[in-house]
Amino acid sequence: MTGVQTCALPILFVFGWIQSFSVVGAPLKAILFDVFGTCVRVEDSLVAQGEKWTQTQGVGVSWRPMVRAWIQDHSISIERIRSGKAPFRLVDQIHEDSLRKLFPKYVKTNFSLSEMQVLEISRFWHRLEPWSDVKSGLRSEEHTSELQSLRHLVCRLLLEKK
Repeated sequence: MTGVQTCALPILFVFGWIQSFSVVGAPLKAILFDVFGTCVRVEDSLVAQGEKWTQTQGVGVSWRPMVRAWIQDHSISIERIRSGKAPFRLVDQIHEDSLRKLFPKYVKTNFSLSEMQVLEISRFWHRLEPWSDVKSGLRSEEHTSELQSLRHLVCRLLLEKK
């Protein structure tokens, strides 16, 4: 079990993968969990979508190192907002700004992204593939409590992924 926190209410906060958990003496009312890394394959999903996009555009991009830098820049940007060093921005805006900054460093040819392409590529974050056991785990009949993801509380992302 990794990164588990509890509070006075019968709620379980999960920041990492757990195999089983029970609360002694109180029925568990909710399981709140992190999504990025815990439920979805962030790096592999972004790289796969980038490589597919590259095939349609005829441009060379070093996607794996670009995506690693993009993920790192995402974390840095979130921490800057959290610490008050930067104003609040939507997560989509963070991804777009990071992409504009990073893409030129990893493109192998003389190619510039249009604003439409920036929006298209930054939305790759909306289509992250789950780890192989996530869907069955979340659908398990053992869960009688409320399930809710926490990461950035961007509920639109949950509704778009089908």
